Amino acid sequence: MDWRNTLVAAGIDPRALDGRHHPCPGCGGRDRFRFDDRDGRGTWICGQGGDPVAGDGWALLSHVFGWDFVTAHKRLGIALTAPPTAPPRRPPEPPKPSATQPYALSLWAAVNRSDAAVAGHPYARAKRIDWHAGAGVARASGCIIGRDAYCLVVPIRDIETRTVAAVQCINADGQKQTFGPVRGNAFIAGNVLYKGADWFVVEGWADAASVFRTFHRSVVFAAMGKSGFDALAARVAEIYSPPRLVLLEDAE
Repeated sequence: MDWRNTLVAAGIDPRALDGRHHPCPGCGGRDRFRFDDRDGRGTWICGQGGDPVAGDGWALLSHVFGWDFVTAHKRLGIALTAPPTAPPRRPPEPPKPSATQPYALSLWAAVNRSDAAVAGHPYARAKRIDWHAGAGVARASGCIIGRDAYCLVVPIRDIETRTVAAVQCINADGQKQTFGPVRGNAFIAGNVLYKGADWFVVEGWADAASVFRTFHRSVVFAAMGKSGFDALAARVAEIYSPPRLVLLEDAE
């Protein structure tokens, strides 16, 4: 996405988006704001009087206009209309079968999901997670995690059916390897039937565990990496239409 032009179309002054320090278009003030657009994600930072905030392009729309993710899509749909001669969209191709999915499901079937087992793993201790947080532990082998490595095994679920489709294995050194299809799927914490909950999209399992513990009435989806973050947020909004969806992308 061309975030600079998107933000200008939404109504943000283009002079604030030139990469230099400017008054913040959201909260005002002198030299508080800078738009750096790292990796084309619309990233920015605002000093906010000594209590800095930052995020991606979606978070900037929320900071400036107070829009949630669904509202932003609706407003941008008006601002950025497609050409009238645009060709019809082809239906999406079904996902290709994953050669590693059987191994992923066999790993998940064998995990120890007790609080003590998960909390005792070095990665969980490093992240100060003292309960199972929806994960398990097992021995797993892969080119990244190593042979017969003692791993946290995090289930990655189809976000509509909530069945396990893949797993992410995290070894004692924090190295991560995924088995099975990740695209369109997520780690899920909380009850998706509870529409009165606080709804979040985060990047990883440790983020989800922390948010779920902090906000007791919450539903949290983890993209299990940066690349699928925006696509996951859009799909959660489309499928569940939560009253408010908070996007918590890791700060860089």
